[in-house]
Amino acid sequence: MGNKKTGIPRVHFFSAGNLWKRLHPKKHFFSAGFFAWQKKVRGQFFSPDLIIALIIFIVIMAFFSVSSHAVAVQIDLYYTKNSLEEISHTVLNPLVSFSGNPFNWELNSFEDLNFVGLAKEKNILDPVKVDKFVSFLDNNYDAMRLKMGLGKYDFKFELQDFNGSIIKQGGTISQDFISRIVQKRIASYENKQVIVRGIISYAQ
Repeated sequence: MGNKKTGIPRVHFFSAGNLWKRLHPKKHFFSAGFFAWQKKVRGQFFSPDLIIALIIFIVIMAFFSVSSHAVAVQIDLYYTKNSLEEISHTVLNPLVSFSGNPFNWELNSFEDLNFVGLAKEKNILDPVKVDKFVSFLDNNYDAMRLKMGLGKYDFKFELQDFNGSIIKQGGTISQDFISRIVQKRIASYENKQVIVRGIISYAQ
């Protein structure tokens, strides 16, 4: 309508946004509704309750991850100890019970040794064999471990009297071992009762 005082028609000016709203009222309603919904969702997404729940979830997952790792380590340690137990019997029993193969291996070179044993008779040790065995452990340690079937495990041999004094020893034990086992046998050495100690350990 025009101006009543002047009689000049009133001119309406529309911005592009206003013109779009008038031409497309439904689309404008949808657009406004969408942005309102989006704003609401953002508010819900970053709500304090949701953030606290997310933190609790992360803490729980971290706890289960650490617990699972600890359980795996304990299981691995359990199997390692069992393996050490089995190998210690396999290694130490023949040392005090058999003479080895060949029976006079102590008179031959290291390459000729097939199977090590230290006994003249069961539980009676041959001093010459003991000396040769200690020498092989000190000078051919890794190769000797393989011949004894020790694989990845370290080995130390000790001959002690009943006062705890060491008579003979050879081999080595890593200071960083994560598990070890000590096996003892009673034997005769130079007409005296002695303790034969075999120490087997595992280090990563």
